[in-house]
Amino acid sequence: MSEPDAYLLGTHGAELNRLGFQHRVWAAETHALWRRAGFGPGQCLIDVGCGPGFATVDLAQLVSPAGRVVALDRSEEFLRHLAARATREGLLDQVELRQAELGSLSLEPHSVDGAYARWVLCFLPEPRQLLEELTQAVRPRGRLALQDYGNYEAMTLAPRSRRLRMVTATIAESWRVQGGDLDVGEQVPTWLEELGWVVREVRPVVHAARPGSPHWEWVTRFFSIYLPRVVELGLLSEAESAAFLEEWNGRFDSPGTYLLTPPVIEVFAERRP
Repeated sequence: MSEPDAYLLGTHGAELNRLGFQHRVWAAETHALWRRAGFGPGQCLIDVGCGPGFATVDLAQLVSPAGRVVALDRSEEFLRHLAARATREGLLDQVELRQAELGSLSLEPHSVDGAYARWVLCFLPEPRQLLEELTQAVRPRGRLALQDYGNYEAMTLAPRSRRLRMVTATIAESWRVQGGDLDVGEQVPTWLEELGWVVREVRPVVHAARPGSPHWEWVTRFFSIYLPRVVELGLLSEAESAAFLEEWNGRFDSPGTYLLTPPVIEVFAERRP
């Protein structure tokens, strides 16, 4: 089952599995970002757009029983999954579940020490509005850590693929049609400075992924979930999708093939006093 309109890629079992795999693939970068942002024991943190809560559980362990993680998402189904996992892990007392539309969170002013969001802003028609809300919620000198796409169409397959260039451009267009922006990471530092943050770090992350590697599989799983949606929107024909996937899968055994993954922009910022 999947809630209609709760999440662009769905809340069904296949997407739940993909999100779990994605979290594992990006765990090293994510934990390193949290360390650089100063997240730690005793803090109250927000996991914005937490989904099924893979990062929430890790954050709850990080802040220890003395801390708390507020897990925010619009999907009741994802929050149920998080509640069940937090219960199994003995972390439910450290996790506060809140169902809310991102952009209308109704958070208490200066009520948390920090906030984290990964691949959340790219889905929103008004991402700056969410940053405005977080600016009000985070205490002075609190920290914000973000990971989101920037220049999505820079994803490159070597040897070069005309079909991949067409597919990435079409995916980016499909995001815009549905109200999001896969280049949003490029604008985040400017918005944060305007809103009263000191941007401490902006870091691009791109991996050279060989066929069979975790980052290659991460992109493969996204294509399998999302390309049918692009076809449904009428932006890609079934024949074009099938031809691309045939080429993509054929590259698995091609000597010298590698993928430059879509750029992810990591930002951490400190709230001005």
